[in-house]
Amino acid sequence: MNQDIAEALFMKKRFYILIILFLFYLSAFPTHTQAPLIDNLIKETDKNSIHDFIKIKSLVNITWEFKNNSLNKSIIFANKELSITAKLKGEGDIVQAESVISSIYNRKSAFNTTLIQYKKVLILREKLKEYFESWEDTLEQIDDVCVIDIKI
Repeated sequence: MNQDIAEALFMKKRFYILIILFLFYLSAFPTHTQAPLIDNLIKETDKNSIHDFIKIKSLVNITWEFKNNSLNKSIIFANKELSITAKLKGEGDIVQAESVISSIYNRKSAFNTTLIQYKKVLILREKLKEYFESWEDTLEQIDDVCVIDIKI
């Protein structure tokens, strides 16, 4: 009887070990890849029929995806994002794009360029802060503020 219990416990442990080994085996092979999705997203951003705001958001996602594995590609798409935001003159989006470019240069260990970029970002953020404070004037803020920029 005790031998049956010991044998059952041994089989149970062996079963768990096999499951763990199988999971390690599966993790060695990628089950899916983001590459086709990113490639399709890149193609979409090249279409003229896509609105610029959608292109900006798509380029942000592409930039962040490449930031993990290809900093050179990431900087290319961040610069595309910056050029569209500059064309639209969306100050908040420009600051965001410049911030992303700064962080990419920081990851590339291009520290001189990083400092130049961060200085641009600081100047832009200070400009936005001054604009906001002048708009706020003496009004007491009782809640968060949402700023929407609409150009007709």
